[in-house]
Amino acid sequence: MKKIKGFLKNQPPGRMIVGGFAAVILFGMLLLRLPISVRDGAEVSLIDALFTSTSAVCVTGLIAIDTADHFTAFGQGVVAALIQIGGLGVTSIGVGLMLMARKRVGIKSRMLVKEALNIESYKGIVKLIKAVLLMTLCFEAGGAILSFFVFSQDYDTVHAIGISIFHSIAAFNNSGFDILGGLRNLTIYQDNVLLNLTTCTLIIFGGLGFLVILDILKQKCFRKLSLHSKVVIVTSVILLVVGTVLLKLTENVTWLGAFFQSVSARTAGFSTYPIGEFTDAGLFVLCILMFIGASPGSTGGGIKTSTFFIMFQKIRGTCTKGTVHAFHRNYSGSQCSRKSRDYPCDVYRTGWNHYADFYVGEPDGTKSEIFRRRSCNRIRKGRENKK
Repeated sequence: MKKIKGFLKNQPPGRMIVGGFAAVILFGMLLLRLPISVRDGAEVSLIDALFTSTSAVCVTGLIAIDTADHFTAFGQGVVAALIQIGGLGVTSIGVGLMLMARKRVGIKSRMLVKEALNIESYKGIVKLIKAVLLMTLCFEAGGAILSFFVFSQDYDTVHAIGISIFHSIAAFNNSGFDILGGLRNLTIYQDNVLLNLTTCTLIIFGGLGFLVILDILKQKCFRKLSLHSKVVIVTSVILLVVGTVLLKLTENVTWLGAFFQSVSARTAGFSTYPIGEFTDAGLFVLCILMFIGASPGSTGGGIKTSTFFIMFQKIRGTCTKGTVHAFHRNYSGSQCSRKSRDYPCDVYRTGWNHYADFYVGEPDGTKSEIFRRRSCNRIRKGRENKK
């Protein structure tokens, strides 16, 4: 035991975070394989349990089996817990449990949180974790209450409460999981304004990033916000508007449906319309939105809105021989280079994957395979691109 503790203490923060996620995934797989987790008559193989656990922790929303049809209330609770841990991060949850137990947060734990959230210093880390956990609780509680008004019309009270809590957790953590059954996702509620707007609100705030939300609550004025917060907010609004308009032009959906898919595609994975029936143009729009993804320090994935903004400004600056700037402030060379490192890698990886799909894939399945890969690539890269 002492050797194990010594080994863990000598591991760098990045390796500890990755190991923590791997441990949670494996533990979740074991829980999902328990008889108490599986419905009578349903069959959940080891690979299905592993896939579901991985997808929940990485909040991709991809499923191999329907969550509602195969898992009991206990199993669905396990999936919700995995989504919550994946959305907030293993280190944030761990420090939160330490605070609840009134234990001292040591320097090693602070290092892990600093690495996971990619913040500049150790100052105020415990206070930040408390704010993140409280913020998450408030958003998810509010979302569950509003969702209950919708689900209570179709389900009994206890069942509606369970669905509402699960849906709120899944939406705020941008996971896209549902427990409505029949692989329907939210298609039966495509015209329900309350549920659509509640889900969109949870997704948007979950995808903005905790530091941005805290900055908004503290400053309460756009002009006083940090440069990072301004870039994230403006880029997110532009993507939402452009995505909504393009989806409305390319698909036979309502404005509400176009807005919902524009919000959900970048980070979550919920759907109120059958995605398989979308045109190639509509799927292309969704792929672009998924590629960009959410914002740094959020529960979502992608290359991040700030990275997309800086790369766009860098290309613009190169063409006009100007500097990379925004809101009358210049981005430093180190900030640009940090963002530039990941962008080409993601582009090259995406291009190579799609080339392989065209070369060895089925002719009729290439389009769906490309869409699936873009959905998979929304996974947060170990929360390394927080700023």
